Formats: sequence, C-alpha cells, structure tokens
Amino acid sequence: YTSILLFFANVLRTIIRSNGYSQRSPTINKSYSYEKWIDLQPAYLEEQWIEHRQSGRFMLFASEFLFAISWIMLGCLVNQVSFILSKEGKRQPGIHILIMSIFLIGVTVVIITCFVTLGLSESIIWLIKNEFNLNEWNTNNGGGNDSGGSALFADGAGYRVLEMIDISFSGENISTIRDSF
Repeated sequence: YTSILLFFANVLRTIIRSNGYSQRSPTINKSYSYEKWIDLQPAYLEEQWIEHRQSGRFMLFASEFLFAISWIMLGCLVNQVSFILSKEGKRQPGIHILIMSIFLIGVTVVIITCFVTLGLSESIIWLIKNEFNLNEWNTNNGGGNDSGGSALFADGAGYRVLEMIDISFSGENISTIRDSF
C-alpha cells in the first residue's frame, strides 16, 4: 500500500506542477503577462490570485497529505524489517538501531515539510478569501499612523509580499529539501 500511496502522491504533485507551469503560459492563461509578474504589479497579482491561483490548492492538500501518510507507513515498514533482520534485537542491535533512527529522522523531516507546505498554501488562500487589506499599507505622509488624518493610498504591497512569499516557499525550495531525504 505504501508504494501505491507514494505513486499517487507523486502523480498528483506532477499534475500540480504542470498546472502551475501552464498558469504561466500565455496560450492557456490569456491574462498572464511575464512582464507584469516580474514587475510585481499589484492589480495584476490580485487578478491572478483571485481568478487563477486557487484552483489547484485542493490537489496540493491531497498530494501532501498522501505523501505524509505514505512516508509514515514506509517508516513503520523499515522499522519492522530492521527489527526482523536484527533477529529481534539479538544480532548487531547497534547498526539496526542506527538504521531505524536515521530513517525516522528523515521521515520526520519529510512530514514537517509536508505540513509546512500545507500550512503556507492554506494561509495564503485564507488571506485572500477573507479580504484582508492587501492594497493599502502605506500612508501618503509616510508615517504609517492612520490616526492623524492621513489618507491611505493603494500601494499593493500586500499582494507583492504575498507573491514573494509564494515564490520563495512553494517553488522548489521546500520540495527539494523534502525530497533529499
């Protein structure tokens, strides 16, 4: 069952990545503009997040959850095999304990990165769906204090920060760390 879960989790991850790449293709996503994306234009980023980027989040959740469950199951199997090969702890127990502990450390890192990925993607969607103020972060007098009668102006810093966080953490960074184990 573990190999089947790992297979389906990786298939889902492949679909998610291809969907992410296709969202950045002008032939599939007619509103995509590389220049606007690189310039971090707030109106463009808001449109992309609201209309295009939320579609694959359920598949990401399913993929990461299946990936975590399959690694937990694989960890149990490796521990059982290591215990059996040590003849119930009578033959070279140090080596088998080392094998089990190294594998459990790797499984722990994989599970933590899966849940960090899930938490980050869900918190980004939560920020967008609950209509937090992502447009007006600056005041026209630069003071940042709204109580003195200074009017807020739309600088779009929230969407810019959100995009930079998404680029930094949902790219290859966490997946590469996790897959190295």
